[in-house]
Amino acid sequence: MDERSIAFARLFQSVREGVYMGSLGANSTTTLAANPHLKQIFGYAPDAAETIVQPFETSRFVDPEARQTFIEILDRDEVVTDHLIRVRRVDGTPIWIEVSATASHRPMHPRQTQLATLHVEALIRDVSERKKREDQTRDGRYQMLQAEKMAALGQTISGVAHELNNPLATILSWAERLSERNVDDKTKQGRYDRLLAGAKKSATTDKASLAQLAKEAEKATQGQAYVALGQAYLSYGMFDEAIDALKKGLAKNGVTDVDEAQISLGIAYLRKNQKDLARQAFKTVKAESKWHNLAELWEIRTLQA
Repeated sequence: MDERSIAFARLFQSVREGVYMGSLGANSTTTLAANPHLKQIFGYAPDAAETIVQPFETSRFVDPEARQTFIEILDRDEVVTDHLIRVRRVDGTPIWIEVSATASHRPMHPRQTQLATLHVEALIRDVSERKKREDQTRDGRYQMLQAEKMAALGQTISGVAHELNNPLATILSWAERLSERNVDDKTKQGRYDRLLAGAKKSATTDKASLAQLAKEAEKATQGQAYVALGQAYLSYGMFDEAIDALKKGLAKNGVTDVDEAQISLGIAYLRKNQKDLARQAFKTVKAESKWHNLAELWEIRTLQA
């Protein structure tokens, strides 16, 4: 053996990429040569015969159609570069490999119309760790994007929920703004003033009913009365009173919907800028609850507020 042949033999044995030489058919494969690193990639014993190392065997492919695609590309182009395939090691563990290969056709019989057997020389790399990092990076970016969307949605829900829970307060606020506008039309100005007067009267009447609700809650044996009182306080922006009432209600039995009450408590804490307590309240909502997704949105809101 001359020096050139010795050098190539040494390279074949020591290179840190799998080297494969053999033939591929539609349903067959034979191996002429497989270097030690190829055996390592696929989990063969170091002393395994090269002929039994078959990286392109049909059963080796996680997706059988991927093998067909790989052979079709080689048959058409006679070359592939950095072709990504998911295959199984000898023990069945799935791995990702990247293949760069060249192929030549074995002469076909004149009547042969099906895919010819290909002579293949390939370099094979195990890229499982790289693929894992890429997937994690992609998933991380996706999760960050989703978190941003959820946070934005949480802010929107926060505003909508506030307006829905405070219809009278909203009317009162807008009535006050309208009454302060300089309007030449006295008729329109009179309408604004009447709207403001009506809103203030309704607000006074409605707030007065809170005292009665508080008395009823004190007498009640079930926690739902305090929860209803707390939610009423929350709708008027009376956050300290809301927190106190909701905590009393949740400490008792008989709350109609504990998870909904916890969300109300979390919102009250958040309005007081007590983010840790708000987050804790939202986290108590059970995963199977119909309120769970909303609780997660509010929890994200605590990180953004």
